[in-house]
Formats: sequence, C-alpha cells, structure tokens
Amino acid sequence: MVKAKVEIRADGNAEIGLGHIYRCIALGQMLEEEFDICFWVKNPGDAIIKEIENKGFEIKAIESEQAFLEILGRNSIVVLDGYNFDTSYQKEIKNKGAKLVCIDDIHDKHFVADVIINHAPGVSEKDYSTESYTKFCLGLDYALLRPEFLRQASKDRNIEEVKTGLVCFGGADPKNLTERVVKELVKYEQFNKIVAICGSGYQYIDSLNRLKAFNTSLEIKLSLNSGEMLENMLKAELAVVPASGVLYEVLACKNSIVSGYYVENQQKLYEGFKSIQAFTDAENFSEISLIKAIKKILLKGNLKSIFIDGNSNKRILDDFKRLGNEI
Repeated sequence: MVKAKVEIRADGNAEIGLGHIYRCIALGQMLEEEFDICFWVKNPGDAIIKEIENKGFEIKAIESEQAFLEILGRNSIVVLDGYNFDTSYQKEIKNKGAKLVCIDDIHDKHFVADVIINHAPGVSEKDYSTESYTKFCLGLDYALLRPEFLRQASKDRNIEEVKTGLVCFGGADPKNLTERVVKELVKYEQFNKIVAICGSGYQYIDSLNRLKAFNTSLEIKLSLNSGEMLENMLKAELAVVPASGVLYEVLACKNSIVSGYYVENQQKLYEGFKSIQAFTDAENFSEISLIKAIKKILLKGNLKSIFIDGNSNKRILDDFKRLGNEI
C-alpha cells in the first residue's frame, strides 16, 4: 500500500532559530511509519540538510513559495510551521485540494487549516479565528517531542541536590544568552559541572571557549543528537532554557527549571507555562531577572512537576490518519 504524502513546509537559520525545524522533525518521527514525509525548506544551510537527512527524511530546497505550491495536489497533507504563512497562503494550499495542518503558537491571523496544533498550555479554541471545520490539537497532550523524550516523559525522577547545571538556548541563540547564563552559574560553588549545549547556528563559540579557559567546571557541547541531549539533561539537575521547544524536553526529563523568553514569538508559550508554575521565572533573561531566578530556585527548589504523559505521538498520528482517510 502506498503511503500518503505529508509535505512539511518550515524554515530555520541563525537569525530566526531552528525551533520550527526541530519540532517538525519530531512531528515527522511521529508519522513516518504511516506516511511518506518530505521537508521543503527555503535556502537551507548544510546543518539543516544534515539534521533532516540524518533522521531519514527527504529534504527539498526551494527559492520561492511558488515552487512549493506547484507540487501540491489532492493527495497531499501539508504542514505549515512558520509565522509568515498568512491566510491567503493557506487558501492557496486549500484551493489545490490538499489537507492543511498548521503548527502555531501565536494565533495572530485567521486560519483555514483542517487541523491546528498548538502544544502550549493554557490556550483554547476561543483564542483562534478559524473555519467551522477546523479541528484543534491543543495543550501538552499534543507535545511535539522527539521519541527519546516521549519515552522519558512517562518515567519518574527524584532530584535531591543540585550539582550540575545545564544551559541550552536552542540551535542558534542569536543574543548569546548562553554566555550570560554561564557567567552567572559559575559564581556558585555548589555546581560541580556546568554544561553549555550549543547548536549548529551558534556564532559565539570562540567567546564561550575563552570563558571555559578560566572555569574548569564548564563543559561545552556542540550539535548533540537527541539521544545525547537526553543523556545530558538526565545528568543535570538544573536546566536554564528559553520558552521554546527545549523547555518541553527538560520538562519531560523532570529537571528543575529556570526559564523566560527573549523574542516576541516565545511570549505566549512563556505565559502559558508560567500560569501553571512550570518553572522559576527569569522573565526576559536580563541580568537582574536571571540572578533572582537562580537564587530562588537554589534556595526553594523546583515549583512542581508538570506532567507530559508521553502519548502525544499516538494522538497526533490518529488525527493525521483521519486526514489521510479523507484524501
């Protein structure tokens, strides 16, 4: 039996970060046994091509949106993940007869999608302007996590003492918040080890290496795969991360967490997790906010464990199979 096609349209680079790419890879891994997956990326760098191909997915580079639209037909399920895919663009896809899934976290436009996935806590259907037929996949029940983290999410973990700190600001970290956080953590003698995880788009590695020369507790790790990410998160007790995809991963690992946001598109996710007390709040990661948050979590400990049940892959696959049956 020929598998139905899922065409994933997402971009990533050092400027906008790699979050859209990473969570679409997680989605692809949820679907790959039942669907034929292809990524369509505008001007992808070598790192993105390698990241996608290493997971066994096909990737096609495009220079224009028209190049993508021309390949679509009634046998396609299209996934859009990006803030630039406005209502008119969505309508062009629907007019091709394709089924449309939008991954969204800012609900800033009218959607004509068949399905909207927003895995942020606290969001509701009332936050959206959609068509009457749109189905919603909202909240942590639809967490877009890679397989290793889905399996980890259902396991218990008890943290008694904080000795290792982990810092990860995604694949690019354009504001170099990694270094700001590391400079703060090295001031605390209770940390035997501080691990800074940097992605393929990180442009400040020389500066971070200079900091490492004067701090023997600091380890720098580059471009880790998902298994290596999981291993390092489980070895750390405290994680400092932004309100992005990596926050879901440390929640799955049940770390003590300091989090905040530094770009506008993280704000709604930040507010949703803050409302359920998922982390100690570093607000916008200003130096003052960061100092307060680290002192607070080291003094009082984590707020509470947020439960991700590890079954989001099954729920999402069921919804895609339903769409596939409608093609």
